[in-house]
Amino acid sequence: MHGKLTQAAMNETLFECYGAPSVAYGIDSLFSYRHNKGSTGLVVSSSHTSTHVIPVYNQKAMLAQATRLNWGGWHSAEYLLKLLRLKYPAF
Repeated sequence: MHGKLTQAAMNETLFECYGAPSVAYGIDSLFSYRHNKGSTGLVVSSSHTSTHVIPVYNQKAMLAQATRLNWGGWHSAEYLLKLLRLKYPAF
């Protein structure tokens, strides 16, 4: 419910204050995949704390088969730091 209120407030701001002709809400990585003319494949979207994997078949996202991994950029950086400290203890 909170998301709908936020979206309504954002719509009001965009249309009334900035005069935007239209707005689209969606998954940014899927917008990019479509813009780059992808048809069938996996969309991997990694953020600070998680990674989402979304299968796409014939330009349609299969959201029911999408998955979220609790591994993001922060985890990768921490893992790399641990590896470096093992190899170079003074690091």
